[in-house]
Amino acid sequence: MHWKERPFWLINKRVWYRLIRHAQFEYPDEACGILLCPSKRPSEIVEAFEAKNASKERLRDRYRLDPLDFLRVFELGERAGLDICGFYHSHPDHPALPSSYDREMAWNGYMYLILEIRKGRFFAASAWVIEQEGEPFREEALLMRQKRADRPFLRENR
Repeated sequence: MHWKERPFWLINKRVWYRLIRHAQFEYPDEACGILLCPSKRPSEIVEAFEAKNASKERLRDRYRLDPLDFLRVFELGERAGLDICGFYHSHPDHPALPSSYDREMAWNGYMYLILEIRKGRFFAASAWVIEQEGEPFREEALLMRQKRADRPFLRENR
């Protein structure tokens, strides 16, 4: 089943809380990272990788994934049978809604999870997808999976 055929996204509970901790830790700057799904369950987020915000300026309201992090996660995921299915980033003291910059930088077919962090604490989240070039973001439902993950954290071999 292609992810677009599912009416919602699932996220592993352990991964969810890691994303929130990461976003709170990076506050007041934007945190960012990469979301991974099993190849056979492309709308179930089972892992995430914290990425370096490579933005050279405006760290409080912009993010740019470090290309080396992207390549590293792609390779790790490939070895573990996982695909990059989306990206996450935080909006410090701003709503969990895509900005015009987010739209400009988004890739079609990937899910974008936005975490709203207010005064250093998690407040809200939303998930968004752009299916085709020129279309606006579409909000997607996001549900937390309560059971324990069936795979450990991905670890880099350094």
